[in-house]
Amino acid sequence: MMTGINKRKNGIELLRIIAMLMIVVLHMLGHGEVLTTVQPDQNKYYFCWTLEGMCYIAVNCFVLITGYFSSRSKARIEKILFLWLQVFVFSAVIYLCFALTGAAEFDGFSLFKALTPTVSGMYWFATVYIGLNIIVPFINGFLNNLTDKQHWNLILIMVILFSLIPTLFPYSTWVNFGGGYGLVWFIVLYMTGAYIRKMEFRRVRNVYWILGYLGCISLLPITKFVINYLVTQMHLENMIVYTDMMYMYNSIAVLCGAVCIFMLFLNLDFKSSWAKKAIAFFAPLTFGVYLIHAHAEVDTWMWGMLDLTQKMESMTFPVIQLLSVMTIFMIC
Repeated sequence: MMTGINKRKNGIELLRIIAMLMIVVLHMLGHGEVLTTVQPDQNKYYFCWTLEGMCYIAVNCFVLITGYFSSRSKARIEKILFLWLQVFVFSAVIYLCFALTGAAEFDGFSLFKALTPTVSGMYWFATVYIGLNIIVPFINGFLNNLTDKQHWNLILIMVILFSLIPTLFPYSTWVNFGGGYGLVWFIVLYMTGAYIRKMEFRRVRNVYWILGYLGCISLLPITKFVINYLVTQMHLENMIVYTDMMYMYNSIAVLCGAVCIFMLFLNLDFKSSWAKKAIAFFAPLTFGVYLIHAHAEVDTWMWGMLDLTQKMESMTFPVIQLLSVMTIFMIC
């Protein structure tokens, strides 16, 4: 998620910002208990699950960005240490602030977790992301010895094993690895980003990337709504295992949607100086937004204070959701 803006592309840096906004949306819907509260007989049910599908590509986009840039850069131990230091400082300082003010209970185990965030599960993404960066030099060395065709065939095989099969057979965990939350899936995404950097797909018009993204992400809510209908109305209870088959980071629809949106922003370039300055200001701050709002103590306090489930009956609920996300992003 970190950036050296002077060496980056404007479009990719804008994607970094938008992807973080999407992650805040996902946390608002999930951690804010919106998705567990809305019912299928409500219009908001369809809106919220569609919004969830639109934003589900965010995590994949961050790893694709890493693969695109890091596959051509030299690995430095300083980068990994700085990344770890950011995670450690945010985790420890935020916990101590909550504990010292009495907003959170102080105990030895919670303190230990706060001081060891990359192994205690304080931030799942940061833990896997740091693990990925540690082995990046070895991945790059391996990829540099592959021909373009070998690289493509490797990605194809890994996508079949770790994306297509888990999507079609969600009840089988032999190659699923937790729905894309693990290091294996991050390696697949990294190699995909590296391949995009190598091949530079420039001839495809942006409209096709937009249509590809919309087509892929529409599969998420549509599949859920259809399966839910079959289970509840036609009493095909055995189908319930497929209800969230597309709502996984390693589902084939999420992967393809992430690649499409990545390619769209890769082709964007901004000539306006104010746009470049705005992007240059916000892009480096996205990792901090994640480390603040996703902290366990902040997460519990923040969503409890907002209590979005009590505002769901309001006609302006979508506006309340948008304002909540934007406010959290800007404050963090």
